Amino acid sequence: MSPILVRPVREQLEHDRVIRLLQAKFRRRFDVGINPGSEQNSAVVSGGSTLYPDVVLLSQDRGRKVMAVIEVETVESVNNLE
Repeated sequence: MSPILVRPVREQLEHDRVIRLLQAKFRRRFDVGINPGSEQNSAVVSGGSTLYPDVVLLSQDRGRKVMAVIEVETVESVNNLE
């Protein structure tokens, strides 16, 4: 959920493609919020901090409870700093 210092463009496109595939996969069972690239469309509040994970799955009932949070990792985002 922290920004990656440098992610190559090709890898960023693949990362965002996977996020959109997950959105399509879970669309029927959940309200799906996505945050591709540097967009901040769907937030999760934890304690006093607001986080923007790649995919947020919310229940479809009135409470819109967070059911799952998904982070998509790539080769560049799995390193000693992250």
